[in-house]
Amino acid sequence: MPVYKTVIRGKTWRDPLMELPVIRLHDAQPQDFFVPGLDPGLWLTEPEDLGPHLTRPVDVSALILGHDAEQRIRTAEVMAAYRTQRQWSAGVVFPTVLAVVEGLKTDGRRMTVGGKYLLNSEGGWRLRNAYMKGEGGRARDAALVEDLAARSFGNHRPLPYWPGDARALNLVIETRNFHNFYHFTKETLPFLTLADRYGVTGRILICGSSRNVGDFVHREIAAWFPHLADRIRFVGGAQDFGTALIGFNTSHFYYQCRDTVMPSLPDIAPAPIPRRATLAAMSDLAVNSHEAPLADLRHRALAQLAPRAPHRRLYVRRTSGRNRPLIGEEGLIDLLRPAGFEVVAFEDHGTEQQARMVAEAEALVSIHGAGMTNMLFAPEGCLVVEVSNLQTLLKRFGDFNPLAQVAGVRYRHVFADHDFPDPHVVPVISEDGHRGVNLSPAQAEMLAAYIRAALDPDPARAALGAARAANDEGDMDRLAQMLEATGPMIAHEADTHVWRANVAAHRGDRTEVLRHLRRALVLAPGRAPLLTRTLTVAHDLGDRAAKQEAAMLFLKASPRKATALFAERGWTFEIPMPEGTA
Repeated sequence: MPVYKTVIRGKTWRDPLMELPVIRLHDAQPQDFFVPGLDPGLWLTEPEDLGPHLTRPVDVSALILGHDAEQRIRTAEVMAAYRTQRQWSAGVVFPTVLAVVEGLKTDGRRMTVGGKYLLNSEGGWRLRNAYMKGEGGRARDAALVEDLAARSFGNHRPLPYWPGDARALNLVIETRNFHNFYHFTKETLPFLTLADRYGVTGRILICGSSRNVGDFVHREIAAWFPHLADRIRFVGGAQDFGTALIGFNTSHFYYQCRDTVMPSLPDIAPAPIPRRATLAAMSDLAVNSHEAPLADLRHRALAQLAPRAPHRRLYVRRTSGRNRPLIGEEGLIDLLRPAGFEVVAFEDHGTEQQARMVAEAEALVSIHGAGMTNMLFAPEGCLVVEVSNLQTLLKRFGDFNPLAQVAGVRYRHVFADHDFPDPHVVPVISEDGHRGVNLSPAQAEMLAAYIRAALDPDPARAALGAARAANDEGDMDRLAQMLEATGPMIAHEADTHVWRANVAAHRGDRTEVLRHLRRALVLAPGRAPLLTRTLTVAHDLGDRAAKQEAAMLFLKASPRKATALFAERGWTFEIPMPEGTA
């Protein structure tokens, strides 16, 4: 009989590789998916409340700073759609309970129970996505949705209980891989809390497709679960686990049963929450919910760390030399240091040190990346600022929402420019890679002021009021002095740049007037008087690019006003029309 080898801390563990049928997802039919309660082979270990419960909503907002007007419009539309259609008034917690399954097998990527695919936790998402990529695509997935909906009508009885003590069985935990800090920490590590919660005494088998286990995996286990380390084994490739324990998360099951098993969610969304397992419905649920073990992991870590009261302001830089740089980072750091920010790199610190730094932080600023996973340990109310771009918004937005929800942080997205040769193109990840961020000096100034005002609002509010008074009084010399002194605190406000334009106009420098007006438009793209003024100055200076940009924004924000202005001024030139503009 062949054996499979896996190494942990210098020890080689051998388990017989049971004969395993080839898993052919591309040949699967809807009835090949396992439905707990209808298909035999899954039992709860004890009576459990499987219903979701409500918690605080995710506190998310965005600052859009991109230079390209079309990309700014698109970014604003995506975020507006999120706020109006996908941002719920409350968050949702889905319980994860210990279950016994018979006939548990894996090919290293997907789990089956009794020969049927198990939709469970994050692995269920990957299974759905892989299934949809087969022949038939979305139509194939739609057939699965219909089948699950039909079967759910007959699934109205409580799940059965295992007759006896199951704690000595192997606990099998699925993982995406052993080398991604974000995925392992968010999706796999929390399931270890079940071992303590239920008093599991058997081995803990973490299974994935890879044999290579990253060093950080061992460090995380040693930090948070040292008492379990001797029982943990890492398993790769095809395995037959027979009868085993799993952490059964109820988020997929929510769409496979009736109200008598799991109650429906109340009215907390802009539209009724459909109880159909469409990818759209599940995606909305995913960005507004988390699995209970994630909170259990946070509580365990914070109880062990016993952090001091929040007092640190952290700028987290990447030192690994990998892709996704932040161009212009030094300029941002220089602007943040006067506000008490210190520069750290997670790569220079161990697992517990990273968690402690974040647990004692009142602010955390970093480019989008796996290091943001440490947000899980941030204190409630901590300001977390993630710097990214439109590409990340389109492909990765919402990944960290469960962490932000669990921690209760103020989660702020800042969208700047791509690290890409053509600033007018949105790079495609499959072709161009996941890109970093290019932050200009002006964007860095706006971002730093945005952060400082969020942390120390009173000085920023006072500076803004004083500058407004000087502008209203027409005292341009005093206004210029104020803006020079307090600009770093209020550069995130569009009025600051309008006032700078007023000072430049007082000095007769129309080129500077236009430059400041265009910066104001970045922060207030829909303000009609600002758009009219910018168009007028751009026209007088013959700056076609600036005029086109302002016209595009005007047509998007107020098409009637824009059309009337163009007709009144007799302006006729080609304008790139934003998508959706009549």
